[in-house]
Amino acid sequence: VAWLEEARTLIATIATARRDHDAHQLSARWNARAYRERPALERARQALTVGERLAVNTRSISRALVDGSDDARPMPSLSALLTSSVSAIEAYEAWVASLNGPSDRTRLVETIQAADDALGSTLALAQQRWAADPTQWLTFGTVLAMTQRILAEVSPPDDE
Repeated sequence: VAWLEEARTLIATIATARRDHDAHQLSARWNARAYRERPALERARQALTVGERLAVNTRSISRALVDGSDDARPMPSLSALLTSSVSAIEAYEAWVASLNGPSDRTRLVETIQAADDALGSTLALAQQRWAADPTQWLTFGTVLAMTQRILAEVSPPDDE
């Protein structure tokens, strides 16, 4: 339940950051000296958009874990998947903070590939383990789907 509360708090924090950012953009629009800050504000806007989506997906994962906690059985591959997804988010954060530097992009691509591999392995194990059990798929399948969406959000564009 603490995870769910933290996910909800994350959404509120992102909303506050969005309001602060909007105020900074408005200020930069009317301040001639702030012209140089516009590219940084645009990168921040893009990161906030991704952050909002990550927060919503994280809340969905947390909700699924809370809802399924009574019926859960240990599944180390799911834990590894979530851990590798967090690594991908951290690599995305480093990439954005570095102004999209090439070494940080390489790290990001590598961590996303590792998380994609973990997702594929977890999905294969889930198919074996859950078979045709709709309860497991409805509850924990959300975790797989939201993790896939998170990885798509933090993936850098192909043209860079």
